[in-house]
Amino acid sequence: MSFGDRLLLRLRWHTEWYALRLLVGLARRGDMAAMDRLVRRVSALAGSALFGKENRWADSNLALIFGDHLTPSQRHKLIRITWNHILLSYLEPLRLHEMTFRASGWDRVAGLLTNPQQGCVILCGIHLGCWEGGLYWLARQSGRPMAALYRPANNPLSEREFHAIRSGYGVEWVSRHNSRAVVRVLKRGHLLSSMVDINMRSGGIAVPFLGVPAMSPAGPARLAIQYQCPLVPVVAIRETPGRVMMQIMPPLYPPVIRDRAEEDQAIVQMTTALYGEFKPWIVDFAEQYNWFHARWRSRPDGELWRPDRPDVVTMAQQRVEPCYDVSDRIKKLFKQL
Repeated sequence: MSFGDRLLLRLRWHTEWYALRLLVGLARRGDMAAMDRLVRRVSALAGSALFGKENRWADSNLALIFGDHLTPSQRHKLIRITWNHILLSYLEPLRLHEMTFRASGWDRVAGLLTNPQQGCVILCGIHLGCWEGGLYWLARQSGRPMAALYRPANNPLSEREFHAIRSGYGVEWVSRHNSRAVVRVLKRGHLLSSMVDINMRSGGIAVPFLGVPAMSPAGPARLAIQYQCPLVPVVAIRETPGRVMMQIMPPLYPPVIRDRAEEDQAIVQMTTALYGEFKPWIVDFAEQYNWFHARWRSRPDGELWRPDRPDVVTMAQQRVEPCYDVSDRIKKLFKQL
């Protein structure tokens, strides 16, 4: 990288950091309702050219998953609403003391935690709803030490800001590249949280996600098999700003494997089953999912997908099941706009 490129990169880092500091400062004022109004105003700017790349990814991802069941106008509306939820996901942790949670299925985790024969447990989440607040609730509810795998932000200045916001979670933050720390957490019988809906540029496995083959993280299933601990799918649905419904789904137990071939097959099967648990929640609460992430960018053949219209048509031909219909809930949401 040339001196000029490094200078531009640092300038961009500082610009993003100042914008983030300003947004965080404004969000700390008033109450949850005031923060919600702030987010709605800021979200209106997200449709500008400043976020053109993110919006193109969201539009292409929605076209890939829902096909003709969503019109271009409906995709635009859904993207606009999604910006509200994404910003809330990052700002709600500033007001954790004002948030309320209700849970369904927590007894499934509680039973694992009280079982003296059960060691570690891996909680698996996706970028849907209030995932940051959900992590905070899980750490408080479990009563057991908990670590969360994460990918550091590209901007080191913003990374420090995010760590300051998350410092009150009571969670140990472990880089997903720090394999020694992950092993330490599991050997101690702690809870481990992992987001499993990320695009893997390298080291991933090809598993259908929302009906489209996607390069997916093999780590959660591999660790579950190695340490014989269950994967527990969890979603945190935002009912209103500051009010969250936690849904804990049945644990997925790993098989006992005998050789590497069996392990590779079991990893694919467990990851496929895991994604199957999340699918209905993403479809029903589509406005709360992070469509801005280039989830299907890396292809199983090593190619990279670009978010333009010809590629969407080509990608759609790789679907292993038909495009999804829009849920009745989303249809009602469109009528309210």
